[in-house]
Amino acid sequence: AINKSEENDYPLTIDASAFEGYKLEKHIALYSEDFDAGNTFENPDSVVPREISEATCENGVVSTRVKPLSWNVIVLKK
Repeated sequence: AINKSEENDYPLTIDASAFEGYKLEKHIALYSEDFDAGNTFENPDSVVPREISEATCENGVVSTRVKPLSWNVIVLKK
């Protein structure tokens, strides 16, 4: 999921009920609080993927929030 907004984070709800027996493994997001940040040779880890701990999965519904200007991956595991 991609959030293109520069100002707002948004709720993300995924109906994963068709994936019976799967559990939420993790939510990974690539973003920076500093929109001008970028990786360089001097600072190669300025913007890196990080695990988001707020994601939940209840009754087959994954819920989380996506940060402004972020790229997000939800991982389910059986």
